[in-house]
Amino acid sequence: MKGKAAPRSLVAALNEGRAETAAYLFPGADGGLRQPCAFSAELSGEAAVYGVTSMPAGLPGEGVEEIASRCLAAIVRKSGAPPRHVIGYSFGALVALEVAHQTVEQGAVAPTVLLLDTVVRPGEQTASSPSELLWYVGQGAGLDLPQADFQVLDREAQKAAIVHWCGRLSPGFDVNAAETVYRTIEINCEAWGRYRAHPYQGPAGVVVARASSLTVYDREPWTEIFPAGFRMASLPGGHRDVLSAANAASLAQAVRSLLGFCPIGGVPGP
Repeated sequence: MKGKAAPRSLVAALNEGRAETAAYLFPGADGGLRQPCAFSAELSGEAAVYGVTSMPAGLPGEGVEEIASRCLAAIVRKSGAPPRHVIGYSFGALVALEVAHQTVEQGAVAPTVLLLDTVVRPGEQTASSPSELLWYVGQGAGLDLPQADFQVLDREAQKAAIVHWCGRLSPGFDVNAAETVYRTIEINCEAWGRYRAHPYQGPAGVVVARASSLTVYDREPWTEIFPAGFRMASLPGGHRDVLSAANAASLAQAVRSLLGFCPIGGVPGP
């Protein structure tokens, strides 16, 4: 459409790790890559971590399959090879899973898929509401409004609250930026609700937040999507704490263990 930038995928280095052990992280529905920088820094010198996001948001009606195809092409352009490790958080878990499927369909080695505190079952998915996910964005910036109170606000009031809190961490974050985030979340939630996931036969792992309201430390929720088996690890805190700075060291250790990265001077995790 004239005047509207075509959606594209951005592959951004989040640390200074070894490219031969690269992992590609797909963030939540807001597309933000600030939070994953914390755990990525813990892996500097060991493994390169790249954030993969769509900027601007995909087109209305676009599915997870199209988003994943665009992301996979961007990874191959960046590195010259398909991914060996993909990590997905929230909506990004669906994209990571689909990227892995498409990698195999293209004849490459099946990448390891690591899901961060996100349940994916075969078939149709239940998407979160845009206002719920926008509240999570605000919480990450310090928003002190309870979720129920935030969700009854109208769109403009929600954006104003996000501008107030996110602007404290990111000067220059204004109402236009808030609208971009809101629209990105809306489009990704639409894609989320239409996606039909298929079992993945490649290597896999799951990280669970011990206080999460979305997951439990039990293998059952993932046995159908990973029928060939998977490994598990757990972290303190809830769902929104997984990528927090406070959990950076714990998440980095879980990634080392589940993806088999080798710490400096050490051996791969068990």
